[in-house]
Amino acid sequence: MSADASKRSRCIDTVVVPAHATSCASSSSDSISTKVEIRKSESSSNNSDEQRHAFNVTNVLDHCETPRLAYEHIIEFLELLSQSLPRKQPSTELQLWDPYYCNGGMKRTFESLGYTNIIHENVDFYKLIRQESTIPEHQVFITNPPYSDNHIHRLLEFVIQYEIPKQRPLCLLLPNWVSRQPDYDERFVQPLALRQCELFYLGPILPYTYTMPSWVNSHDRPEHVGESGETTPYLSSWHIIVPSLFCRSGDGNSKSFMEKMDAKSKQRTTKTTWVVAKTVKGLKWKIKKLRQNDVKK
Repeated sequence: MSADASKRSRCIDTVVVPAHATSCASSSSDSISTKVEIRKSESSSNNSDEQRHAFNVTNVLDHCETPRLAYEHIIEFLELLSQSLPRKQPSTELQLWDPYYCNGGMKRTFESLGYTNIIHENVDFYKLIRQESTIPEHQVFITNPPYSDNHIHRLLEFVIQYEIPKQRPLCLLLPNWVSRQPDYDERFVQPLALRQCELFYLGPILPYTYTMPSWVNSHDRPEHVGESGETTPYLSSWHIIVPSLFCRSGDGNSKSFMEKMDAKSKQRTTKTTWVVAKTVKGLKWKIKKLRQNDVKK
């Protein structure tokens, strides 16, 4: 979510954040789920909002829509993924699931990019996953979740307990501060490593600009949100997880998905707008080097 350049230096890690579904109790003060200040909106109690969504809206910032550019950045990963399936298929036919509805923009954007098999519905994600029978069939899990309360914690828990055992690839768009939380390695990185998954990060050269829906009243908008509804209250990047099923190779010499993506970014004839790395810290280093090279030119 990016405000104009003049505000970027002030908003890097100051997050006033989101909550798409039922509100949850926070965990300890230094855990993943409580990094952000929670600011509840007056509109959360409006009847119109209750009718608009099938879940409780506790923070309007949870509904800031992901920019098209962010989705464009993972298209090449989806193309690589589609060619790694037991039965190869066009990436545009992959069955994608985003359970956090926001304002429904994910489906519209992917359809405009040629994707035809998208599950992105106005439902309560947490009620949906109470029973495995109600979880929709899908091949790839893609989402930009709400960041208020303990939504991120609940999402990562679902990923480890359900998606990874099912060998499903995931693209999670999360704020960079998540990877710096004390429990991140224990709750997320280590369980992925135990299951021999590949985890890498894809980040934009310039911060993503998110947009608050037009139905949000102007008096509910935080100061960092412009008249256009665009905002960047934090830096964010894609956390991309490739299950072990896709990481296996016959000769043991094939490149990792991150290496393949890195090669693609370097082969581009136009100036790249994203980088990949094994850590978020690595992303920052690469972006800094690219910017330094641009200044020298």
